[in-house]
Amino acid sequence: MTEKKQTDLKIGRDAKTGEFITVAEANRRPATTIVQTIKHTPTAPTTKIGRDAKTGEFITVAEAKRRPATTVVQTIKHAPTNKKK
Repeated sequence: MTEKKQTDLKIGRDAKTGEFITVAEANRRPATTIVQTIKHTPTAPTTKIGRDAKTGEFITVAEAKRRPATTVVQTIKHAPTNKKK
């Protein structure tokens, strides 16, 4: 069986609004932004993350499913890789 290696995906987020922004923008504004690191498998086309609807804080998907009234599960699409054949 082939084991899939996990890598890290970095996502920038505005701390006040919870809006997703680029990591470069988050690094320029460290006082009002957060850079979140999410583990994912590179072969998966998407990654699911949980987020608290009130604070915008990242939580586990399992916790988000336990609290559906106050949380959101988001699906993030990965950028396509240019593989040469």
